[in-house]
Amino acid sequence: MGIRAGSMLGMARTTSSKGLVEYELTLIREKEGKILFEAHPSGQAAAVFTATSANTDSVIFEAPQHDYPQVVGYRRWGQDSVIAWIDGKQGDKRQRIEFPYRRVSCPGKV
Repeated sequence: MGIRAGSMLGMARTTSSKGLVEYELTLIREKEGKILFEAHPSGQAAAVFTATSANTDSVIFEAPQHDYPQVVGYRRWGQDSVIAWIDGKQGDKRQRIEFPYRRVSCPGKV
């Protein structure tokens, strides 16, 4: 969702033929001079990440004490695309997962 009152909301859901598998609600907002990313995944406690780097094309949020991920990032890619990623250590292994997004037209009402 676009910016309103200094905040942006997002949501995602994973479904299967059996129904809803999982979901996540996200919030990006400014608080006390810091830009925060809050993740509220289904079945888990909320996690808050603080922006450590931000410019016109990218932002990186970090929460070093979080179990996984410890880093969440977004980078604009061209006019209509964004690459999002999560990164960090899970046990002894470092893992990065990327999520490419592209703007598309909304289909008509179903």
